[in-house]
Amino acid sequence: MTWVKFFAAPEDFPPLLERFLAGERRLFEVYSEPGHHAREFATPAATRSLSLGLDPAGSGVALHLGLWVPNVMPRPHVRRIELRGPKFPPGSWRETVEGCGLFWLQTGGLYEDAVTASAIGWFTQRAAARQCMVQPGPDMVDWKAHWALAQALKRFVQQELAAASAGPHPVLPDALKRHRDGSRLIAGLGTKQEFRVEAA
Repeated sequence: MTWVKFFAAPEDFPPLLERFLAGERRLFEVYSEPGHHAREFATPAATRSLSLGLDPAGSGVALHLGLWVPNVMPRPHVRRIELRGPKFPPGSWRETVEGCGLFWLQTGGLYEDAVTASAIGWFTQRAAARQCMVQPGPDMVDWKAHWALAQALKRFVQQELAAASAGPHPVLPDALKRHRDGSRLIAGLGTKQEFRVEAA
């Protein structure tokens, strides 16, 4: 998959979601909470219940969301997963949202004295043909429109939203402010990758 990493704090997400949820687009939880259906978000206001820009575990994947674009790909498939293991009582379940054309948003954010990286990801047509085994499959995606949207989202983060760069990664305004106030910029726990904005 192709990934665009960037550093974002809470105040950076509203403009990102305004672009993500333009028109008839929808965001889905990729994995629901146990015993609940996967949530679907049609407007930026609907996402206010999400802790966007906060990463309490420091993993860089505090939230994992999928962007559905109706004129590019079919509606994603929602699949029920039976949960087993000592921490799940019998009958436990959750849902996952699948589709080879979806764009993925993995959110990092504030963690202790740091800001962890967030990322937008997607399959290219070639990668989806090799690696994506779920339905709706690669043959149901308008790959020309998909490529154009991928480039537009990439430009939006890297050129329109970015206030600075830390190594190869855009740093959005709220994250930059916090970095200037002393927060470290890290890829996520366990990676040992720390980035700096020059002359921050």
